[in-house]
Amino acid sequence: MNNVPIFRFVSPRSGLYFGTVGSSGVGAFASSLLLRGSSRSYASKIKVSRKLTLSPTVSKQSLKSEKSRSGSGSGSRSKGRSSYGSVRRGRGSQSAKLNNFLPSGSTSVTTTLGSGKFSVLYELDRKSRESHRNVLSKVDSFEALKIESSVRDSIMETVLGHLEIIKPTPIQTLAVKAIQGRRKNPLEQHTWLLAAETGSGKTLAYLAPLLSKLKVEEEEPGWELIKELPGPRAVILVPSAELIAQVDSVIKKIKSTVPLSSVACLPGVSTRYIHSRLAKGIDILICTPDKLAQLSKNSNLAKIQYLQRCKMLVIDEADSLMNDSFRDATLGSIGFMPNLLDLVFCTATIPRQFDRILREKYPDTTRLVTPKIHKLPGHIDFRVVEVFRPPYMDNKMLALKQALFAIYHDGSEDGLTKRVIVFVNRKESVSPLVTELNTSGFISIGIDGTVKPTERKQLIEDFISPAKTIEESGGQKLKVLVTTDLMARGVDTNRVRNIILYDLPLSSADLLHRAGRTGRLGARGRVLLLVNKKESQSWVKGLEKAVRKGLALA
Repeated sequence: MNNVPIFRFVSPRSGLYFGTVGSSGVGAFASSLLLRGSSRSYASKIKVSRKLTLSPTVSKQSLKSEKSRSGSGSGSRSKGRSSYGSVRRGRGSQSAKLNNFLPSGSTSVTTTLGSGKFSVLYELDRKSRESHRNVLSKVDSFEALKIESSVRDSIMETVLGHLEIIKPTPIQTLAVKAIQGRRKNPLEQHTWLLAAETGSGKTLAYLAPLLSKLKVEEEEPGWELIKELPGPRAVILVPSAELIAQVDSVIKKIKSTVPLSSVACLPGVSTRYIHSRLAKGIDILICTPDKLAQLSKNSNLAKIQYLQRCKMLVIDEADSLMNDSFRDATLGSIGFMPNLLDLVFCTATIPRQFDRILREKYPDTTRLVTPKIHKLPGHIDFRVVEVFRPPYMDNKMLALKQALFAIYHDGSEDGLTKRVIVFVNRKESVSPLVTELNTSGFISIGIDGTVKPTERKQLIEDFISPAKTIEESGGQKLKVLVTTDLMARGVDTNRVRNIILYDLPLSSADLLHRAGRTGRLGARGRVLLLVNKKESQSWVKGLEKAVRKGLALA
């Protein structure tokens, strides 16, 4: 390797460690390599020697400019000394090599998540969390659940067949047993709340009983007389085109072996086609609340009262669909369906505002809540990086580039293109970050609300599909997606292992959703939260302690 800056560190405990840098603008990164076991006092004693050479992608000028932006040339430190930033580690750390690239330091933290604007989540008591443990302990297979046989076989073969161990998740067990259970009055509407942590299989949790009910109805006397009535038998509402496509993809897999009809109101699907399918009758309609309202205004569909037939409505990502932006449209959609028997709210978080609406409008709701709701899974390595400490000096971009460089070299996902999702709070931040990262050699794309849904679908393909080999990606070893909360809700980012929160999330719900794009269905993942001086408040410092102890972020 020629022309690469080499930094040598001598630790009182760890001996020698050699690190290298090979991307533009990251020359200062190696000066903050984490030496495991060293505290800040030891870090101050580390000796640094540097052999100066330049690589084709790193010039003296780029190193100096990045260094000056980070404030490292301010003269505040003695010559030849290395100052370290601070990284707080959550539980579940399995990233020894990544540790070697991250700043060290540990201080005591306090957990104060229960107040302020950040804490928007309803706090469940222990009794609510533990109430279903007996039920969960008795079920360890899909065969033990009341799922129509053809639906169950298809789920296990086409949806879960790639897994080594196939067993229902807690929310799938609770949902199927409850919704498929006996009722005193089967003709009365029942309202359900399915609440479970991100990546826990909530889509199948409502699809399994929904599809079972549809297939069982087809075996009842008189089905032939009503099977071609107009309208959908079930409706699934979601907040975005990405989630329509995601739910539709699961249903398509099941449809490959089970006779079902469905329509997904995706961008590019003509209104005429949707109208014609609804007029003939279908099993499932997947759309947004706004699209459903638009369809209901169609004179031809209104004449045939196409929603009279619907008996089951699922409000997926209910914490979003019941917030200020969607609430009126969502409640209006429920009002379109006078003959509902099952109204299902499905969510990864229960914001206090959502909880109030449920208690006011649907006081008899049966709440199916898993014990780990509002918690980050233990297999996610969560860390807070205090970028206001040296060497970053409040330069988040510098910290971001170091993190990407560390991920690039951490030795994980051997032979595969690594995928990293970077979350920001404002859509205006997406483009500048993408430009800067691409300029520095990190191949990046950006997605926000200004990008058309058809374009978004193409852009996120590499992040919702299984990871490609480096050869399949044309030699690309790392790909970065910079986005907003648009991609944080429900999108199944297939085995993405690395999430970077460039901006501090505005609420605990946003944090859980963003972090939930990794570590799905038990897979390992890691999350880095970059915080500047202004953001570093006591409750932020308490986040890692809360995660490490398995506490709820509510």
